[in-house]
Amino acid sequence: MKKSNLMVCHVFVLAVSMLCLFAGCGKKGLSGLVPGEGVVFYNGEPLEDATITFHASSTNPGARGATGRTDSAGRFRLMTLNPNDGIEPGDYIVTVTKLEPPPPISDEDAARALRGEGVAGRLPAMTLNYLISPKYHSRDTSGLTYTIDRKGDKNIKFELSP
Repeated sequence: MKKSNLMVCHVFVLAVSMLCLFAGCGKKGLSGLVPGEGVVFYNGEPLEDATITFHASSTNPGARGATGRTDSAGRFRLMTLNPNDGIEPGDYIVTVTKLEPPPPISDEDAARALRGEGVAGRLPAMTLNYLISPKYHSRDTSGLTYTIDRKGDKNIKFELSP
C-alpha cells in the first residue's frame, strides 16, 4: 500500500473514532424510552423470579421489545438495551415465564465444560419445567396486552391465574 493511501486510511479510522466518541457510540441507549415498572401476581401471590416480556404488537410493529425480571415482591423494571432503561411507548403483547431452575452441576464439571472438555453423561438432563400456566409463555395464548403511553408507566399490574 502506498504511503499516501496508508495515510488516508489512518485519517479515516481516526475520523470514525472521533465521530463515535462525540456522537455517543457504544453504551448510549435509545432515545424515546420511557419508564416501565410494575408488579405481577400469580394466584393472588407476588410472582418471584419470573421474566416478563413486552413484544411489539401489530399496531406497534417497529417497536423494540423490552423485558424485566420480577423480585421477591413480584416487582419488575423494564429494559430495552441496558438495565432499567425503559421501553418505547406503544401497544404490546405481554408474556410471563417462570421456569424451574436447572439442577446444580459440580464445580469440576463446570470447569471441564468451560475448558471445552466432554462432560456428556455426567451432567443432569436439562428439561424445561414451567412453574406457571403455560398459556402465559406464548404471545399467541397469553391474552395479556398493555399500552405504554408517551410518559411511561410505573404502575403496570398483571394478575395471573392458574
